[in-house]
Amino acid sequence: MIPDIVSTFVGGFNEDGTTEIYEIGPDGSLMQVKDYGSTGSGMPYVLGLLERQFKKGLTVKEGVELAKEALLSSTQRDVFSGYGIDIFAITKDGIKKMVEQELKTELK
Repeated sequence: MIPDIVSTFVGGFNEDGTTEIYEIGPDGSLMQVKDYGSTGSGMPYVLGLLERQFKKGLTVKEGVELAKEALLSSTQRDVFSGYGIDIFAITKDGIKKMVEQELKTELK
């Protein structure tokens, strides 16, 4: 296993006010995300949750909560997903760290 390999999601605002999100894969690939994205070993646990709960027009608060729930679903079932999360909100007002949390296993 190769340590420290991650996929990253990056998003922001264009000059005209539209938004874009991209996934940067561990191999350096770049793919635009249209609605929601999930990658990595925990993807099977996250994808079903996103398919059911994602809707266009989520508020920042709703999006942060959905991201937390998705990551918790993954980390509870997949040992390779890690034990911590950082969630940032990118808005017209700038970038703000919304969550920095160590995750503990809750399933028994």
